[in-house]
Amino acid sequence: MVSVFILSFVNGRVTIANVLFIEQVGLSRICMMCRPHSLKNLLFLYETTFLLLVIVTGTIGGSWAYWWQKTSSESARINVLYHSIYKIRETLFKQIESVNNTNRLEGPAAFMTFYQDYPVLINQQFAHLSQTTTSATEKELVQQFQTAYLVIQNNLNNLLDSSTFYLQLAQGQSVNAQAIMAKFDVAFTAFLRFLESQRQALDAQNRQWIHWTLLIMPLPVLLAILLLIISRRAVRQRFVLPILQITADARRISAGMYDPLIHVDGVEEVQTVARAINQMMQALLASQSAILEKERQVALGALVPVIAHNIRNPLASIRAIAQMMECHQAETLEARDDIITTVDRLERWVTSLVSYLHPLKPVLQPANMANVLTTTVQLLKIKLEAKQLQIILNGLTTPSTVLMDVNLVEQALYGLLNNAIEASPTGANIQLTLHQQAGGLLHCTIADQGSGMPFIPQAQPQALVAPMPSTKRFGTGLGIPFAFKVCQAHGWQLTFASEKGQGTCVQLIIK
Repeated sequence: MVSVFILSFVNGRVTIANVLFIEQVGLSRICMMCRPHSLKNLLFLYETTFLLLVIVTGTIGGSWAYWWQKTSSESARINVLYHSIYKIRETLFKQIESVNNTNRLEGPAAFMTFYQDYPVLINQQFAHLSQTTTSATEKELVQQFQTAYLVIQNNLNNLLDSSTFYLQLAQGQSVNAQAIMAKFDVAFTAFLRFLESQRQALDAQNRQWIHWTLLIMPLPVLLAILLLIISRRAVRQRFVLPILQITADARRISAGMYDPLIHVDGVEEVQTVARAINQMMQALLASQSAILEKERQVALGALVPVIAHNIRNPLASIRAIAQMMECHQAETLEARDDIITTVDRLERWVTSLVSYLHPLKPVLQPANMANVLTTTVQLLKIKLEAKQLQIILNGLTTPSTVLMDVNLVEQALYGLLNNAIEASPTGANIQLTLHQQAGGLLHCTIADQGSGMPFIPQAQPQALVAPMPSTKRFGTGLGIPFAFKVCQAHGWQLTFASEKGQGTCVQLIIK
């Protein structure tokens, strides 16, 4: 916990008294004053600053008032003791003098009546003196003082009871007051010396208190200056400067300069604003890129069909002319076949590109997935026989009715199976498996025994047209992207797993 200390005086010494405690939760916040982590802590810094100033100033003022009241009371009490012992001595002296003046009174009876008033008065004064004392030393001195008086009182009483007392007074003899009060004056002097020492100690404490007060008085001013510097520095470094930097960066961003990102610094609230602006800027950049790409794809989608139409007509004429050519020489026959092969390749590439760019709008109808797979395999029968391949069907007898667009799914499966056929060596087997998981998902797997893929295909945004690399002689690189596009349109998932020399496994997860 944190403590605030003030000066106090105990038995004439300056000590430091703990007068205020702040719980540990306050300590953790005060430790953050030099580097507050949030605007809330920054405000707490100002509140703590003013609170500490009030506490220190109030503590000094309260201590001064307390000490002033204490020293004033003590000084007044010592004065009362001074007055009381002098009053007792004066009354005792009058009592002795009254004995010497007995001959001027109206006889012994009148004297005794007058004389007996003094002991009563002195006893009352001793009672008041005892009530005024506070320390054990003072009470002991009062006791000695009173004992010395009782001795004098007994001596006077014995003198008055003597038969020769009045005869001596008549002969002009008198009581020696100095001799009677000699022992009493010893106790009286000891008491005076003690009171004087008390007064001197009190004066020394006053001088010491004044000395420390002069040293402490500048403390609130120095503390105020220190806290002002700390708080102003914290506000400037943790709030003002970061806000100015964010403002400057915001102007830069509004002017179209997005790099670099806004530096995240300052209190938590300012950091939150900086992160929000950075996220907004990144989202804006992504949106701009997507819009530009979409606009490019829209323009490309409108341009490609026109180009395809203009290309297909000449290609059809070239192929027809090549087919009608009569070739008798081997070289001419080979050239004709190359022309036909090249034209067919261009036709396939244009058809695939148009199909890929065309927006897919699936017409969903219930269909049996096993029947779709069987039909697709039949379409590839000639290619399978040409390479002496065999597709082994697993699990196609399981009922598997799915909502799908049969034509699009057949095209996608045709492309995937065709890739497996072209990647497989002659005489190999292709595993085609259909099975249903416990959660209701339908899994379709195509596994070949080829050399594996040089890369793992990943799904691309639908707005992005990017043919993938093709390892086939007449490949367009659009077969796998088209399959991804069909799966995305149906809400399915398409994944590839390939290992060099171990073949490729394509998995279609149907939801």
